[in-house]
Amino acid sequence: MALTDAGVALVGPARTVLREIDAARQVTAEVNQLSRGRLDLSALPTLSTDPLPALLGAYRQAYPAVTVRIASPGDPDELAEQVRTGVAEVGVTDASRAADGLETVRFRRQQLVAVFPPGSPRPNGPLRPATLADVPLIVTPAGSSGRALLEAALSRERLRPLVAIETSQREAVLPLVLAGAGAAVMPEAIARLAAAQGAVTVPLDPPLMRDLVIVRRPGSPTPAAAAFLSVAARLAVRPDGD
Repeated sequence: MALTDAGVALVGPARTVLREIDAARQVTAEVNQLSRGRLDLSALPTLSTDPLPALLGAYRQAYPAVTVRIASPGDPDELAEQVRTGVAEVGVTDASRAADGLETVRFRRQQLVAVFPPGSPRPNGPLRPATLADVPLIVTPAGSSGRALLEAALSRERLRPLVAIETSQREAVLPLVLAGAGAAVMPEAIARLAAAQGAVTVPLDPPLMRDLVIVRRPGSPTPAAAAFLSVAARLAVRPDGD
């Protein structure tokens, strides 16, 4: 059996209605105290090491009775669609691709650095992004936020990345670098893990930065989502960048 075109068109609105019903049901003394509840979250896979663990760790410590379900979209556009259609109530994504029609809350800035295999020569200082054009790189698929940021930096010099390995398995990038398969551009937090295992990490000048935001549909969030937004606000970057 398959949905008709009309049925397919109804899926998104139906999810939205169900989400609103769920929100209404949760507005009770028990749920407002968050002694139970569920948070449906979508997050870019490249954020699974930073900042998602710290964010969800703080959230679960504050609200241990809430169950969190995480969807992993392929790219920011899919994430926006998951939030828009009710698959997820909130999303953590790249600000440059935040979707129209969704409310956006600034979260923090994330710096990306170059990571080279163990034993690589260490430069005397930061590298210009253009120097990476001659380096075999391990990259995520076209359309992913980290790769888009790298390609944009190189395109300003009319250059393109030299792709050694392209993988949609983000968790494989660090082991591949450590195994000597190529270099990569990674968030600073992951680069620190790489450095602890012998990789050579080098900042870029000008730095590669991406702004991270939390998106949600307009309207009243469920108590679980409202609590998540509150925790995110406490962890958000301050104006001085700390």
